Amino acid sequence: MPEKKWYTRRGREIRGPYPEAEIQRFLLLGRITPEDNISVDQFNWRTVADLPHLIPEELTLDLSVAENRERLEARRRKADERAVDRRQQYRDPIADRRTETPSPSPTTLMGKNSPSRELVIFRSLFTLLLLGVGVYAGLVLTGAESPQPADCFVPAAPGVNWSYCVMDSLQLDHRNLQGMRLDHGVFRNADFSGADLNGADLSHSHFTAVNFNLANLNRVRLAATVLTAADLSGADLRAVDLSGAVLPQANLRQADLRGADLRGAILTGAKMESTLLDGAKLDGAVWVDKRVCGPNSVGICRLIPDG
Repeated sequence: MPEKKWYTRRGREIRGPYPEAEIQRFLLLGRITPEDNISVDQFNWRTVADLPHLIPEELTLDLSVAENRERLEARRRKADERAVDRRQQYRDPIADRRTETPSPSPTTLMGKNSPSRELVIFRSLFTLLLLGVGVYAGLVLTGAESPQPADCFVPAAPGVNWSYCVMDSLQLDHRNLQGMRLDHGVFRNADFSGADLNGADLSHSHFTAVNFNLANLNRVRLAATVLTAADLSGADLRAVDLSGAVLPQANLRQADLRGADLRGAILTGAKMESTLLDGAKLDGAVWVDKRVCGPNSVGICRLIPDG
């Protein structure tokens, strides 16, 4: 049987067809994501996530384990070798000839009384060793960990970094997403209903028609986030930083916003029936009727009189 080939679609852009091995390579290199559409005939489309046999095993591992992250990086480097090989086919012979010009030897550059080459190398290695020991000691003493790099095609999981990612139609309802980074991203038509986002960072992102119904957003960072027509009904938003957030037409019915920071937030047209606001800071917020909350607005919007 002929090998099955796949078309990929993101938005209105269709590419392909590609063999399955190339689809797997694109997934590893982040050129397509599990949420992208895929088809063999350009008529019947499914998400890549619906076809788990196409997803490399390394992308399904628990990336909170260092060994699994190293395994993924090794597979990713191997997947990128073919691209490197293709680049080698187009090397510039003129540039190659330029690099063949012999450079002066170390003995020519050094004066007669300069230290020997062996001594110079020894000093360099010793300096590097001291620097390495210092860095290691600093990490051990402070308990610091290397931050996980942003990776938009790694499956959603606690602590995963999706900073600056652009994603559509995510289905992450009732998932454990604690500590994830979704800051500075664009997310449209996503379903986070019932998800546990405790401690996650969603600041400076743009969410459109996203469902956070009954989600745990406790301790989530939402500063300067745009939540257009978002459903936050019944969500746990206690002590959340929503300062400067934009929530036009948002559904906040029965949401728990006790102790939240809503200073400077825009709540024009938001639905706030039975919303809990005890201790919430509302100074400078634009209320549902477009009037601005005055100073000392805690738990209640003390409207500044018109005129």
